[in-house]
Amino acid sequence: DRDAGAIRGATANAERAGVAGLTRFACQPVSALEPPEGPPGLVIANPPYGARIGNKKPLFALYGSLGEVLRSRFQGWRVAILTSDPQLARAMGLKFREGPPVDHGGIKVRLYQTGPLG
Repeated sequence: DRDAGAIRGATANAERAGVAGLTRFACQPVSALEPPEGPPGLVIANPPYGARIGNKKPLFALYGSLGEVLRSRFQGWRVAILTSDPQLARAMGLKFREGPPVDHGGIKVRLYQTGPLG
């Protein structure tokens, strides 16, 4: 995330949930993402999806960049993203399975999941 406050909040939530040792949060650009040492795992992202931002056009480049980085550097990993916009999910260029709609703060969102990237 680019918001240091969001990183602090996510880190605190992971600590309260007892999963801090299994998660990693960082304030960095998408282009800096690298998989951690060890076997492939699961990348879960909640990228911005425009519902509260207003103009979603700039988000297509973000989703495209995220998809490109995941395809090129996260072979064997699974990916899950939370978004309200199927067009943004498609912009990642990954083969997602679309989950059922879920209310998330008054916005209907879906969890999009991949199998292992190959």
